[in-house]
Amino acid sequence: MNCFEGIKHIDEKNEYWFARELEKILGYKRWSSFAAVIKKAQTACLKSDNQINNHFIIYKNNNNFDYKLSRLACLLIIQNANPQIKEVALAQTYFAVQTRKMELKSVNFKKDLNELSTSIFRNSLVENLLNQKTDYNEQILTEIQNKVDTVLMNTMQQLGTFPNNLTILENK
Repeated sequence: MNCFEGIKHIDEKNEYWFARELEKILGYKRWSSFAAVIKKAQTACLKSDNQINNHFIIYKNNNNFDYKLSRLACLLIIQNANPQIKEVALAQTYFAVQTRKMELKSVNFKKDLNELSTSIFRNSLVENLLNQKTDYNEQILTEIQNKVDTVLMNTMQQLGTFPNNLTILENK
């Protein structure tokens, strides 16, 4: 479904697609049939608490009525289109795969952010405890790190928020 990205337009602020171009790549032969799909997509947009005018912008081009569509509008159109049309079925699959990829990226980002914030918090605790000492050596540093690591791990396990790949026990 690279042809979907191929018909994307970008202005100074937004990416958008023209409905008449989308109609062609989805295999629709008549605007009236495609307009019915757009109407269903607009209903879905409205019922999901989105402003239709933000996603389906009326556009007039060379005396032709058209829409500038947001990515959400395109997705809603594709979801409401006829899956018996091969191009529509391919587009529905494309969006399902892209959505899953974005979900996985989001999960990985959140996991990485959780681990990073835990490490920063851990290092901050170690630093604060070291600042309370007037004199310390490698052994004291290791003891403080181990104490902080043990308390943090026990607390995170009790709360059920223990990151999968946390490596706070490594002393550097």
